Amino acid sequence: MNIQQHIEAGERQLTITAAASALRQGSAILLGDGAAEPVLCLAAQFAGAQTLSQLSQAAGSRPGLVLSRERLAVLGLSAMDARDEPDNELAARVIATLLQAPPLPLRPSRLALVAQQLTLWEAHPGGTLAHAGYAEAALDLLRTAGLQEGAVFYQLGVTHNEEISAALLDKLAQFLQLGFITVDAVARYRQEHRVSFITETHLPTSLATFQLRHYQEVATGLPYLALLLGDMHQEGNVPLLRLHSACATGDIFGSQRCDCQAQLHAAMVEIAREGRGVLLYLPQEGRGIGLGGKLQAYALQEQGFDTIEANELLGYPADARDYSTALEILRDLGLQRVRLLTNNPDKLQALQAGGIQAKRVPLEITPGASNLDYLQTKQRRFGHMLDQSLALYREADKARSYGKSHHA
Repeated sequence: MNIQQHIEAGERQLTITAAASALRQGSAILLGDGAAEPVLCLAAQFAGAQTLSQLSQAAGSRPGLVLSRERLAVLGLSAMDARDEPDNELAARVIATLLQAPPLPLRPSRLALVAQQLTLWEAHPGGTLAHAGYAEAALDLLRTAGLQEGAVFYQLGVTHNEEISAALLDKLAQFLQLGFITVDAVARYRQEHRVSFITETHLPTSLATFQLRHYQEVATGLPYLALLLGDMHQEGNVPLLRLHSACATGDIFGSQRCDCQAQLHAAMVEIAREGRGVLLYLPQEGRGIGLGGKLQAYALQEQGFDTIEANELLGYPADARDYSTALEILRDLGLQRVRLLTNNPDKLQALQAGGIQAKRVPLEITPGASNLDYLQTKQRRFGHMLDQSLALYREADKARSYGKSHHA
């Protein structure tokens, strides 16, 4: 349901999902916080001159801009009050400049321009989990919506003494023809959720056309992608599931040091063959240590250390992955029983501990000379179930040896 439908239905108090949807559509929302004056909030990336003018007239006040503490520091700015009467067209250009990436420190003339046009608000880096204020709630909402982390504020100046009740907020929202949400509601959402749904589209591949759902981890902004195929809730049929950790070197470049690309393709083939299933693509490069850490570990592996020893020499855990966000996505998809395409016992345990019934479906790939040691290490040190894969390699190696001796 979009923001206009909420308004027409008389539902002025928005859920987090509806508030995020409204912000993505470029609509303003009303943000309330108990005894504090309510504010109009707009995603700064939609702050054109005409929109600013309309909001200034509705609110009867000048615009403020909320940015994270980190971004203000990079720009060489701090929280400040505007001085002169704002020019909405100029203010829109200033906002667009401040949102540009990568940000650069501003020249003194630019600093003066910002000070004239905008009141700057600074949000605590921990969001509403650290401080439940307007600035933090606004940026948490923008993160939940998958938008740039900058919000335009207009203070309404309704009262300085009277408590702003939900009923008063509702009346004010009706007058402004907007939906409203409270800071407390945003804070509760952050306490209860790690991830938010952003959008969905179709992904045609050579195997099938998948439904692609984009989720985003609120705290980090990391993308989680869910590829869905078929009816997940068909009675009597338990869908296939693959939890696949991102691997730039393998998935993209086809590195033979690991079996990641082969597993990714094999999982998609199996899901397409059955016509039903889910592949969750998780941003957990290098078992959670990141691409840079993984490449440093590769360099140590070339000196003779195995994958676990290399991680630990760099100060990383053997496996830093956490499946809490994946579990929340699976619950959002309504999955309670799955057949998990994996060789990793930790993934099975994580799902079962998270309340999802999971049965293993092997996803074994025949090793090559370049990844044999890696797979043997996973079997020996992590307990991965790779007996069939390693047996196939031994048989293939015997055949190669026989062929060479026979040819000689």
